[in-house]
Amino acid sequence: MYAPGLGMIYLVIKWISLVAWLTTGAQAAPIVVPMTEESAVFLLTDLVEATPDSSDPAALTRTLDHARVTPTQVSGRRFFQEGRLWFRLEISNPSTESRRLVLMNSFPVFSQWLLDPSAPAGPVMQRTGLAETANTRGTPDDVIRLDVSPGTKTYYIGVLSRGIPYFPVMTLQHQDDHDHEQASRSAVLLFGLGAFVTGISTVLILGIWLRAKMFTNIALSGICYLPLILILSGQAFLLPTDWRIAIIKIWPIFTVLSMTFIVKFGLEFVNIRPHQHPLVHTYGRAFILLPVMCLPLFFVNDYVTTMIYIGAAGLALVSVQLIALKRCIVDRDLYATLYSICFLPITISDCLVLAEFSGIIAHHRAYTDLQFLAITLQAMMLLVPIGIKVVGIRENAALLRRHLKGIIADHRISDVALAGAELLKNPVEQYVTVLFVDIVGYSLIFERMKSIEAFSALKTVINSMVAIVHKHGGVVDKSLGDGLLAFFGYDLADGSVPNHEATALACARDIQMEAVLRCLDPLATALPLRIGINSDTVNIGNIGNEERFDVTVSGGGVVLASRFESACEPFKIVLGESTFSALPEHLKSANSFNPIKVPIKHQNAPKLAYEYDPFCDDPTVTARALNSYRIQNNLRVQHSRSILTEPIAIKTSFGPMQLVNYSIGGMCLIADVLLGRGIHVDLYFDVAVDHPAYLWLNPLGAEVVWSAATSDGWFTHGLKFKGHSKEQCEVVLRVIDELIRKSQESQEQQQPLRA
Repeated sequence: MYAPGLGMIYLVIKWISLVAWLTTGAQAAPIVVPMTEESAVFLLTDLVEATPDSSDPAALTRTLDHARVTPTQVSGRRFFQEGRLWFRLEISNPSTESRRLVLMNSFPVFSQWLLDPSAPAGPVMQRTGLAETANTRGTPDDVIRLDVSPGTKTYYIGVLSRGIPYFPVMTLQHQDDHDHEQASRSAVLLFGLGAFVTGISTVLILGIWLRAKMFTNIALSGICYLPLILILSGQAFLLPTDWRIAIIKIWPIFTVLSMTFIVKFGLEFVNIRPHQHPLVHTYGRAFILLPVMCLPLFFVNDYVTTMIYIGAAGLALVSVQLIALKRCIVDRDLYATLYSICFLPITISDCLVLAEFSGIIAHHRAYTDLQFLAITLQAMMLLVPIGIKVVGIRENAALLRRHLKGIIADHRISDVALAGAELLKNPVEQYVTVLFVDIVGYSLIFERMKSIEAFSALKTVINSMVAIVHKHGGVVDKSLGDGLLAFFGYDLADGSVPNHEATALACARDIQMEAVLRCLDPLATALPLRIGINSDTVNIGNIGNEERFDVTVSGGGVVLASRFESACEPFKIVLGESTFSALPEHLKSANSFNPIKVPIKHQNAPKLAYEYDPFCDDPTVTARALNSYRIQNNLRVQHSRSILTEPIAIKTSFGPMQLVNYSIGGMCLIADVLLGRGIHVDLYFDVAVDHPAYLWLNPLGAEVVWSAATSDGWFTHGLKFKGHSKEQCEVVLRVIDELIRKSQESQEQQQPLRA
């Protein structure tokens, strides 16, 4: 069975080769003749002069008839069932010059054959196929050439048969040597330029232009199918002998490759995956049947058994295609239905060739012509769904261009739009680095500024962040009004991108640099930023519809990036452990990273992360930027603080800490561990206080609202009392005063003892 699904490229090749054929005056046609015991007479002309040896045909006939052996007479069951069949071939050459007859075995898997050395052609003894024989002489070849002298000669061909004895005889007719040479060169030139330059190049350019893999697959399928087209159309005999022999040797391999590419084209065409559409399962079963068709060629007892096997496999192939067509119609899948219908002409013609091959119907040249008509018809039919697909690709590409504006860099929009006309119909699972940015004081600017001015300031900040993300090759998921969500490590056109963890960190650093410069500018609106980064496997997909493209990422990794951002301080960056571990060693060894514990919702224990300070070399930069932000927004300390002359040790749920100041709203503690914003801390007081509130104040619950690293390697934390009213906070303040007083008395009593 010839590989179906030639596609648009075969229509171009067929008509260009037809023009070359008619223009040069060369006429070539394959004559396929099943082997029988009857004599076959051929009228042959060619331009090779030779004189065959002479022999006595009558004596030779008696010898060969006596020695005939058929495959059914071979005893035992061997891997290759072999038998020798002898056939007499009478050739009439009415011209006055010698002519050459070229016999070619188009199906070496089905049969092997060799020329009898005692025949009038002389001891050439060439063979074709795969198996070796003990009495084979000469150079192995896939063609047998007989030089026929004028008159009628009788040749005897010995065929080493495996399975079905079958071979085609190729003939070629020309006027003279000069015309033959010119015709060959013209045909090769026209066919080569016409088929490859016009046909395949057009489809390849179309595939590259549209960034569509299916057009590339169909072009590669056409290239791989070219050797078979050259053989069946007779164009192979316009080529030099060595080229012709090479084509005959390689066409089965290239036909299989052509089938592979056309299957890939089909999957791209209907844009389906094996678990989502019955068409793939149906055609998968069809291609599984192909080895079944080849099985009887190696394990066969007789001709009838072989025909039953091949006939059943062919019928199964047709049935499976019809079932696939029915399922496509039931599913109302227009593309898949049109694509399946396009297979029917070539399938029907293949069935006729199979019937002829089996001997069910007599050989006729019309069946070979029907193959080409089916190929042409199929190619013309494929133009309809391909045209629909091209129009759809163009429309989707235009739609994507509008929706991708702002999501990716402008210079990448065309590439992604052309490659992504079918982009993200189904979500993809990808390991990426997610970057989450939040604008501090988003609501404050609307309180102190006019709405239009506040909106303009926010737009400036968002556009600046988007530009930096695009510069680093990231994809902007969405603008959140008060922030931004982007991801790195997956290009919408090219797929996975390496080293995305370091790229995301570099992008975040540039964003914070820009934010600090903006805050230090007295004419600009000061808007500090917090950034969280996390690397994890997420789902990337389009949650929009055909009219609205909305790419988004979802998964636990996105949620963690948001938690890291919430725990981050202004002008700093918090990275997840997975992101930090993937950074280059020279970055991880820098002093700008500090381990930090981040609270995670619905989890009891905080998660380890790493805080990155882009301005660790000059902490005054962030201090001045924050001060500018506070001045612009009139932020002042709301409560008076009680500053201790000496820090007092306090037990907490994160180990011992030192209290340095406190107020009615909270306190400031120094610890050797960095805690992120939102971390809940329990404070334990081991000094008894005679106060009714002491029982429910021990432990005292508090929440970290800010944290900062000190120059000596310690970390300062600002805590606010959690879950208390103003009156309760006043009670807490009195209790803390009593605790501090008793703690100081205890320390004074211990000093004389130490002395």
